Amino acid sequence: MGQYWTLKNIDRHETVGGGKLREWLFYADHHRLLEQLASPVQLPRSYDKWLNGGKRVTQGCPLMKLPDELLDMIFKELDVEDMSLFCFAITCKDLLALAKQPILKAIDRVIPTWANCRLICLGEYADDIDDLPAGMLTTEERARIDAAVAAESDDRYLNVETMFELVEEPFELKLRGAITSMTRKITKNTARRGGALQRKSERCLREVDMLCAFLSLHEQPRPIPDVLCNISKGEYVRRAALPDITFDHGGNVTLAHALIVQVLWSSDPTCNFDIPEKYVERIMRGPWAGDRFCVTARKNMPQLASGIGEWRDVSDEVVKFLSIFVRDFASE
Repeated sequence: MGQYWTLKNIDRHETVGGGKLREWLFYADHHRLLEQLASPVQLPRSYDKWLNGGKRVTQGCPLMKLPDELLDMIFKELDVEDMSLFCFAITCKDLLALAKQPILKAIDRVIPTWANCRLICLGEYADDIDDLPAGMLTTEERARIDAAVAAESDDRYLNVETMFELVEEPFELKLRGAITSMTRKITKNTARRGGALQRKSERCLREVDMLCAFLSLHEQPRPIPDVLCNISKGEYVRRAALPDITFDHGGNVTLAHALIVQVLWSSDPTCNFDIPEKYVERIMRGPWAGDRFCVTARKNMPQLASGIGEWRDVSDEVVKFLSIFVRDFASE
């Protein structure tokens, strides 16, 4: 027996996975989760190279006489997928400089990330909204849940999971790089037009190259993530410290497994694993539940907020706890 567990992203109101812990933890493919936790997409290197290279001439057209605040409002009305945001940005260097944050925000909507989000793996036996990690919910979030529960018309039993569902939109996990097929076709067409434009001017070709760089962001190489970072506590786990084991079904242990066992939270420890008595409390009260995370290369670990201190390697402690689950699963 055992309760169902679900990994929830509090910031994005999104859910991934779910099931009996034994089956879900080791039979599910968690590589998609690791992709979601990777650091956000960065702008292509050619962006700053173009901004910093050559002369920068301020255009005298009426548009460029508008205050930056109004130009920012224009950027917000443009879209990534039909290229209008990118096309507007590359009309001149002044706009390209102003477009940085609007482009990054737009890319984040199209290529979503769970990096730096609050995560918790809720057991279905968590039955009290007041029993969540202290400070995990904001006042506004708690008010939304309370209002939704109060408005529920029937008398059905509500656990913490169903309370969250009352204020969440249905969600299907998106892969990083989930750009539409239409946009990919535009990328290819734009690249083909580049050859014809090359005869006209170097500037035109450079603009086409920039467009292609924008639209291929989902394909840009990223460093292989070798650490799981708890941004809230300044603690990290090294991938190299994980148990080196391949299960009979072909799966192996990843940083996603280390994350999940650290954020478990429920009012009951039932989890269909044979857990030593001294670790039962940790099943119900995961030490990282509700914290913020990312996976990245060790050299790219994010800067911690003031007051947290220096990064601390807690690989040994986390792997010791994770190994209890690994040994029990491998012995079946």
